[in-house]
Amino acid sequence: MGKPPVDCATRTSTPQDCEYTVPPSFTITARAMKDATDAAGATFIDTRSWFCSGNTCPAFIRDTPLKRDAVHTTRQYAVLLAGVFKDAVTAAK
Repeated sequence: MGKPPVDCATRTSTPQDCEYTVPPSFTITARAMKDATDAAGATFIDTRSWFCSGNTCPAFIRDTPLKRDAVHTTRQYAVLLAGVFKDAVTAAK
């Protein structure tokens, strides 16, 4: 999802130049994953709000880059998400 920061960051670009809109395929896939986890008696944790606000997904939150490429979270952002992730998993039990 989205362009890798290295592809959209230039000497004249701004962080907003690397923002992207959630594609319809993401919503379809997330719904299918939720349906599958529900059918298995498991809990689906929707992480979209961890990366996007509404339908817009920024490349940075303050000065922290979110992705190191089109899909993988940066180590810096993963560290910031650790507590959120722990809380979500604990609540899902």
